[in-house]
Amino acid sequence: MTVQTLKPRRSAPRAVVSDMPSHEEIAARAYALYEARGANQGDDFNDWLEAEHELLQEYSARVGDPSRADN
Repeated sequence: MTVQTLKPRRSAPRAVVSDMPSHEEIAARAYALYEARGANQGDDFNDWLEAEHELLQEYSARVGDPSRADN
């Protein structure tokens, strides 16, 4: 009897599509909000929360609509 070792199939890498904004996306949006407010310091936490909220709304608007996924 011959024992054959099966090798796992290697598939092409797939692009990772996330339904959550990345840390970098939130940071970039928060910085844009900071600049839009005149670059006044002291409200970074609220800028972060607002950026996260905006991006989550944008991401949830894309759910179920693949045509918007690349926009």
